[in-house]
Amino acid sequence: MKISVSKIISILILVIILYAIFNSIVVDHFIKRSGKCITAYIYGETSGGRTASSFKYRFYINNIAYYGLMNEYDDLKIGDSLCVVYWEAMPDKNRPLRYFKIGQIKCDCNK
Repeated sequence: MKISVSKIISILILVIILYAIFNSIVVDHFIKRSGKCITAYIYGETSGGRTASSFKYRFYINNIAYYGLMNEYDDLKIGDSLCVVYWEAMPDKNRPLRYFKIGQIKCDCNK
């Protein structure tokens, strides 16, 4: 039984779409439902090329570093702290608190 190139491409496209759905809709749901807040620090930025520049941030849980990217904001710079919400089961799935609408996530990184 031979598998055609078009079937392989179709399967790859499906996998990419499913990953994108998981990484946005599903992860956002779990972060909103049971996310934990932590303070992260901006340590660098990416130059966008064709896209806008982004800040790179980092936070630690049990001495393990986790990373994320966020849009640049005029009121932030490298070295600043920000509040990040992460999915406890998978801390590498995280979002800046600013990503969500005000009141959507109840957390306070200042505590």
